[in-house]
Amino acid sequence: MTTITKYVVLLILCLVVSNASAQEKANDSITKLTKTEKQIQIEKLKASKKQIEAQEREQLKAEVEAINRRLDDKEITADEAQKLKKEAAKKRAANIQDRLAIIDNKIALLQRNTSDYELVEEDDGFVFRIGNEDDKDHFIYFGKKSKDKPRKYDRRTSSDIVFAIGFNNAIIEGQSLDDSPYKLGGSGFVELGYAWKTRVFNNTNFLRVKYGFSIQWNKLNIEDNQYFVNNDGDITLEQFPLNVDKVKFRTTNLVFPVHLELGPSRKIEREDYFRYSTRRQ
Repeated sequence: MTTITKYVVLLILCLVVSNASAQEKANDSITKLTKTEKQIQIEKLKASKKQIEAQEREQLKAEVEAINRRLDDKEITADEAQKLKKEAAKKRAANIQDRLAIIDNKIALLQRNTSDYELVEEDDGFVFRIGNEDDKDHFIYFGKKSKDKPRKYDRRTSSDIVFAIGFNNAIIEGQSLDDSPYKLGGSGFVELGYAWKTRVFNNTNFLRVKYGFSIQWNKLNIEDNQYFVNNDGDITLEQFPLNVDKVKFRTTNLVFPVHLELGPSRKIEREDYFRYSTRRQ
């Protein structure tokens, strides 16, 4: 268990160091451009204008679809839907205008200066984040920063990291916990895994299916210098002939749990998406 924990901590530290290194390289990426390279850079900037317009149109399309769904569900009236569509179109048009102006300023900056002008390249960087962007439930995410990607209107499946730690013990038939041969403080478990949760019905989150996988490490510390002995299939605790520092019984399980989850949840509604949250429910 100690070795596995060290590996997990080492992996997280390596990812954090890699993130810091990537950011440092991005900040130091200053390149001197020749005339040819400058022209190539200008052409790339001009081409990015079409990408900007396409991105904003895609965003507007996603927002309009979300408004139409709200209209179909009778959450808003036709007049309210029309007003929201106009506001969304106005916002996207302003976004296009501002973003294109930034590109034009970059082109003018390149054209205005000599060939040895230093240009700092932008980099998306690398993300290591803990926390859910929708309802603040815990999760870990690794990857590139998204470029204005439209948010999914309805996400029926969510995922979480599973981590649990606690104490273990066992009660012998006919005896109390005080009579247990296992140490109360030294016996415990650790669980690490990943789980998905899917909403069963379209319009309510009362019933969910939860499934995933986990690795479980269980340990029992045995007291009074005892150890397990197999006597023709009968497992018993017996005194060890020599004094020992520690006697432990360990098991490791790989489990694939599947179960139904019932209970209330809170609906979070926004202009272009909605989510169900079971946090603090």
